[in-house]
Amino acid sequence: MTPALATWFACGPIFGPDTSYLVPGDTAAGTLDTDISACLVSDSPTLEIGAGEVRFDTWPSGGLSAVSGSQGGQHVFLALRVTGIDLTSRSVAIINTVVSGATQATQGVQVAFDCQADGTAVALGILVPVLATWSDAPTRFEVELTDPLGTVLSIDASTALVI
Repeated sequence: MTPALATWFACGPIFGPDTSYLVPGDTAAGTLDTDISACLVSDSPTLEIGAGEVRFDTWPSGGLSAVSGSQGGQHVFLALRVTGIDLTSRSVAIINTVVSGATQATQGVQVAFDCQADGTAVALGILVPVLATWSDAPTRFEVELTDPLGTVLSIDASTALVI
């Protein structure tokens, strides 16, 4: 483990929920409570980004709607769908939020994927804080996912935020 990654794990996410209290089986997004026998590790893993708190929705072409939080902030819920990665433990997702061409926020999230019968695995409800001033601005979410075996997958998706 690199010193920077070790520091990240020791201090928690750069921006986002404090996950220092988590124990195996609990994560900031997803659970480890599903049977993973249908989701096998492969030489050609895939990663797809979508939206959704309770189900995986394909990436919205008409804008991503923000949700108001209980403390007055706004956030969006990202979702990830994968194939071919190790699901025996949590993965780490580093999410950059790029607004009008400039990185505005970076956060780390511990993610557990729920294996589906079709061999895909999903992580839902990945909370990403957004600012009201970003409304209607071109926004890109860049995701780098590292599974427990060290496999790294990257994806990004662009849209406008509806706040």
